[in-house]
Amino acid sequence: MHVATDYIGKLRLPISPERLESYRPAAGTDLDTVVNYFWNLCLCEALYPSLNAAEISLRNSIHTALSSHYQNDYWFDDENVVESRQYQQVLKARETLRHREKEETAGRIVAELTFGFWVGLLNRPYEAKIWAPNGYDLLRKVFPHAPRRARKLKFLRDRFYEINLLRNRVFHYEPVWNRPQLDQTHSQILEAIGWISPEKKAAIALFDRFPEVHWSGRAKVEAELKKYLGLP
Repeated sequence: MHVATDYIGKLRLPISPERLESYRPAAGTDLDTVVNYFWNLCLCEALYPSLNAAEISLRNSIHTALSSHYQNDYWFDDENVVESRQYQQVLKARETLRHREKEETAGRIVAELTFGFWVGLLNRPYEAKIWAPNGYDLLRKVFPHAPRRARKLKFLRDRFYEINLLRNRVFHYEPVWNRPQLDQTHSQILEAIGWISPEKKAAIALFDRFPEVHWSGRAKVEAELKKYLGLP
């Protein structure tokens, strides 16, 4: 496999030795390492639609519910509502828009806030402040299609926290190929989207290539790399 060794040597500069080695399985060959690297790219690409939908659906649903509840599209500017840590993110979002010379509309600010901001609103400090009053009515408005078992703040927080962790790994080009039960996590992402909008979940399913890539993608990547490198 000296061909694969030569090839991985040429990739060390543009990818970096440390990053490449994070794709080497236990006792794995250079070919295994390169295959895993490109397979990981395919997995991340295939996860993008569901992660994108989960993030945008959560932020829009929370924003719509809280805007209606507080009768203010700029509810996030109220320091009596938003905890200090999240409020600093709001200020940063406004600063970014000013730097880009964009009008600081509610929609632009909402779009500028990170997924972590929205997941953070499901944390314990907000339970008494936002969610618990009126028998968690606002939580039902954010997740109108969630079953009773899922419409619990801790359950929702844990689910979206895990989704955010995976989102950050994918969007920051980190390995996900060796993440245990990645297929189960993907199914949970789709399920969470459905709690907000079954229609959005169904639409994403039309373009969701993750199951195919996860189950057969590595073999396809290996075959294509071997062909490219002239290996049997």
